[in-house]
Amino acid sequence: MTPSGDCVLCEDERISRERRDALNGEYLRRSIGPFGLSKYNFGSFVTDSGNQSAYDSCVGFDAKKQNLYLFGGCGTGKTHLAGAVLKDSAAKGFSIKWVTPIYLGRGIRSRYPGDEKAFIDSLCAYDVLIIDDVGVGRDSYAILQAVYEILEDRRAKERNGLILTSNWSQQKLAEKYDDRLASRICGMCRIIEIVGDDWRLRRFPSEVAA
Repeated sequence: MTPSGDCVLCEDERISRERRDALNGEYLRRSIGPFGLSKYNFGSFVTDSGNQSAYDSCVGFDAKKQNLYLFGGCGTGKTHLAGAVLKDSAAKGFSIKWVTPIYLGRGIRSRYPGDEKAFIDSLCAYDVLIIDDVGVGRDSYAILQAVYEILEDRRAKERNGLILTSNWSQQKLAEKYDDRLASRICGMCRIIEIVGDDWRLRRFPSEVAA
């Protein structure tokens, strides 16, 4: 017992939980920023027939058992839902990581070839890993190869909790790059298309000249 009469193990767990929550909170601020912290939540997501399945899957996401691949046009809410899952997972105490093609590209280029495996391994260790905008950016082939290695590693370790978002369907990925990646995605993830208009463009309707 502690001097205040509390259980030592309970107190250790409380301190550990508070430290973990603080680290997750700081990471969320750095990764998705103030906009994501305020906007990426399930309560503010407007559902319709084109995104209801994706919304339901993200709200009920089980990081220990599931992986998701969300694809659709720009501005259809993929990143919003992924960010909401990230925040929800942090609140549940899972270790979390948010990466983009730019992050992966920098991570690969900044390391010696022999260190790339350690970089991939570090990403596979998180309970919840979100890779946003798969297929976007420069050096796309090298980045998609890294995504494939991440999927392979997590599959081998039977680690779920993976969410990928992309503008491209798995068929488009296969056509443009490598069907191995598309095949692995199909084998590991529940694939959900989000259909709808770009919400950003809806905010600024075009003016029609008289």
